Amino acid sequence: MFKKSIITLVSLCFVSISLPSIACEKVPYKVGVQSIDYSPHYNGEHPNKETFFKLFIAWVSNKTGCKFEVINLPIKRLYLEFESDSFDLMYPDNPAWHSNSSSDEQTAPLDTRLYSPKIATALGGTMVKPEHENIKLESFRVLVFPRGFSPIAWYPLQESHAIEFKEVTDAAAALMMVDAGRATGADIEYNVARHLAKEHHYTALVLAKNLPFTPTGFHLSTIKHPKLMATISQLIDEHPQELSAMRKKAGLIENLPE
Repeated sequence: MFKKSIITLVSLCFVSISLPSIACEKVPYKVGVQSIDYSPHYNGEHPNKETFFKLFIAWVSNKTGCKFEVINLPIKRLYLEFESDSFDLMYPDNPAWHSNSSSDEQTAPLDTRLYSPKIATALGGTMVKPEHENIKLESFRVLVFPRGFSPIAWYPLQESHAIEFKEVTDAAAALMMVDAGRATGADIEYNVARHLAKEHHYTALVLAKNLPFTPTGFHLSTIKHPKLMATISQLIDEHPQELSAMRKKAGLIENLPE
């Protein structure tokens, strides 16, 4: 069963008069989100908990007067449902995740999605024990990561440095393996790792300084609603301070401390 929540209109008083003219074509628009706890970015396991995306979609509802229904599904099913037009919008998404490159360009699938500007940044990196903060690849032995995620930056390094990959159920399990000494590091987003360490009261891990670090933009995407996407994109471009305030309220760090 998928989980869903309704983001309703709270107020129309903030609607910008400069926005493109838009009539809400659907009531509500369906937004597909991964059914995992990726707090503070989003939480598909517990949709009622406050996260950045929950704040963001409520903000869009306030600005546009449209309603949105958030539906949470496993990652692979979410992509299939979105491509078959079961959803109006999807989050998170990124153009780089849908490369058209292929050995046969004539058969390469075309990316028909329309994307918003970047809404948030995921600080993808390798979380290790504090004493391993400066560890080098030559000393790294076991990388653990959550099921459904691919440590892309590590693939070219795996064979040349004899690194063992281990897949576990979720981010919390990956971090606990590192804490217990059963893995050298975990390929986990920095904000997610900080959130889990605080929530579960275990030793905070640190981001390794000499291992792969891949900041990635999170975007909203659509296939069939270009006018709505144009409106949302303009909102994002015109209100950077409001977006920044939402990220801060959710506890999102987008630039690593010095």
